[in-house]
Amino acid sequence: MLKNVAPDLSHYRILLVDDSQEQLDLLRRLLEVERCSIVTARSRHEALTQFEQKLFHIAIVDVRLEENNPHNRDGL
Repeated sequence: MLKNVAPDLSHYRILLVDDSQEQLDLLRRLLEVERCSIVTARSRHEALTQFEQKLFHIAIVDVRLEENNPHNRDGL
């Protein structure tokens, strides 16, 4: 009989960076099933602030953040 071989991600801290709240919500719902600790940021500035405050195992970043989005004035 095969055992569940999925890795235990419950101790992982993951940073999600996207200017789209809908995308952040979707990714958060998908990853919360794995019991990860999730932090979100909607701009480069917010992401850098989070990096200064915490250590993350994984960062999932939208590489096409919109510069004209009011949540992302800096660009990436």
